[in-house]
Amino acid sequence: MKIYQADERYAKKMDEEAEKFRKVTIRVLIMQLNSISIMDLVAYGGAAVGIILSILEYQRGNINLVQCFFIIMISSEFFLPLRLLGSFFHIRRSNRGSEKSIYT
Repeated sequence: MKIYQADERYAKKMDEEAEKFRKVTIRVLIMQLNSISIMDLVAYGGAAVGIILSILEYQRGNINLVQCFFIIMISSEFFLPLRLLGSFFHIRRSNRGSEKSIYT
């Protein structure tokens, strides 16, 4: 490339492609961070609501201690698979762009 004096042109082209890739990657990471934050809020917020409601029901006498303990234990386990499913969705979406570039 140096013989044909094309090295600067290709270096500039590579820089432009690298900058484009960086911008796309940053956009994906920002979207993923926002989405994961919302998923965490739903998952842990739902677990907190379940725990609070079970404690309130125990204090009112509507459920016994074993039932309260069971609800507390199951409330955190209920929302975590939803969060995991959301993570798989993001992994699939981020791989979709790579998949398109492979086949084109």
